[in-house]
Amino acid sequence: MTIRKAGIVDIPLLLRLRMDYLREDKGYMAPEVEAEITRRLEPYFAKHLADDTFVCMLAEEDGGVMAVACLVISEMPPNPSFMNGITGKLVNVLTYPEYRRPGIGTKVIEQLPRQAKRM
Repeated sequence: MTIRKAGIVDIPLLLRLRMDYLREDKGYMAPEVEAEITRRLEPYFAKHLADDTFVCMLAEEDGGVMAVACLVISEMPPNPSFMNGITGKLVNVLTYPEYRRPGIGTKVIEQLPRQAKRM
């Protein structure tokens, strides 16, 4: 298993992973809703991956994705808990059913704070 940070070249993959996550989380979505979400996701990913305000970590094996977890980074006014005002929100955590239980999702999630600190 390899855990890596997704980049701009992974946008088609991230589109698929986001839609898989939404189908699992929300259930059925009308085709026109899926199409509109997909249409809006591509520019979102391009912008926020480029400016490092969206980070996704992928667990892969044999060319396939096992799990994904993403972090949305934002800035708010500084406060005693976050002196620099930079915060992250964990989103889009998905482990495909055949890979659940051995802790793969946890390993992916654990990489997000490490990656954010490097940035």
